[in-house]
Amino acid sequence: MDQDQNQNPQPQDDGMQQDQPQAEGEQLAPEQDQQKEQAAPTDGQPATSDVEITEPEPGFFIKTVPGSKYIIEYHRDMCISAGSCAAIGPNTFKMDDENKAIMINGESGPDSDENVLAAAQSCPVMAIVIKDAQTGEQVYPMQ
Repeated sequence: MDQDQNQNPQPQDDGMQQDQPQAEGEQLAPEQDQQKEQAAPTDGQPATSDVEITEPEPGFFIKTVPGSKYIIEYHRDMCISAGSCAAIGPNTFKMDDENKAIMINGESGPDSDENVLAAAQSCPVMAIVIKDAQTGEQVYPMQ
């Protein structure tokens, strides 16, 4: 009987171990929610789907990020392919096939406001303009 008693708890323990991953899985969000959580930055910034990039004129782009203190304007025709903006703000800019910067929605969420400003300041031809999101006043380059 001692052997039977020892064998019975083992299947129960195995059953409990099988239940534990399910319980852990139940504590986690469903797969769709997990994907959303993975797309959303963990630092409280908005998900990439909340970011808006518009092209009101050919070669002129505007990027807005909810919660950011800046609006980013980019004049592609002025770009000389220095690449510093993409190095400093990899979730805002990347270099395309023509080796010119393009605005992007980074997969890991938007760059910090400080990095966005630093990316603009790194542009040798001032192709990136930063405006205050609340007032619309130009922050960089200074007028």
